[in-house]
Amino acid sequence: MFYKLSNTATINEIEEEFQAKFEFPNLYEPSAVINGLDESTLPIITSNNLKQIRFGIWGMLPQSLEENWKVFQNLTNTLNINVEHLDWDDFLYAEALDRRRCIIITTGFFTSALFNGKVYPHYVYLDDHRPFAVAGVYNQLDDGFLTCSVLIKKTHDELGKIPNLLHYKPLIFGPYDREHWLNQKLSYENLKDLVKSHQVQDYHSHPVSKEFYDNDILYDEIIKSRTFIDILAL
Repeated sequence: MFYKLSNTATINEIEEEFQAKFEFPNLYEPSAVINGLDESTLPIITSNNLKQIRFGIWGMLPQSLEENWKVFQNLTNTLNINVEHLDWDDFLYAEALDRRRCIIITTGFFTSALFNGKVYPHYVYLDDHRPFAVAGVYNQLDDGFLTCSVLIKKTHDELGKIPNLLHYKPLIFGPYDREHWLNQKLSYENLKDLVKSHQVQDYHSHPVSKEFYDNDILYDEIIKSRTFIDILAL
């Protein structure tokens, strides 16, 4: 399960990359580690407004839900969904994939490596740590708040030699592919080939502090580049 992302980009970097403006720029704060278990918000662009960047609560809720976020997430975790093995009888996702797609803006995600019987976290990012688009779906609640889920899939060797113990990654789109993903004239049926054969990005990675696995220890320097020698010495 992917429940942590990173977004260290500035407002200007995000708006320039996506040619869109934040609806509420004063609410945006870069964060080295975004923990989805803490009812975090993510900057998103929805398929019904490509020129505006809004905020979505990470962890999709049914549009008619009257309970709070924590209650629903304790019953069924919706931080991410495996788009390759989706149950099309699932009321929460099936309609959203046709009508309420979005991209989630981030600058990095995390994988793991197994070394000498221990698990070590790795930070994965693009050149210059530039922001990129993760495919998602969203719902809008009666009070106007947006909630969203990250779509994940098998890596199918997309990460190259980057360590990835679980062999899954977020579904990431380049500029051309993300325009198709957000095209409201296309149903999800029209986009299945895109999910399978989207443009592969040029990923980089480095190991990070093992404190990353401790939900109570999150700080900006936690994603700083480290060598295995440094980490083993801790």
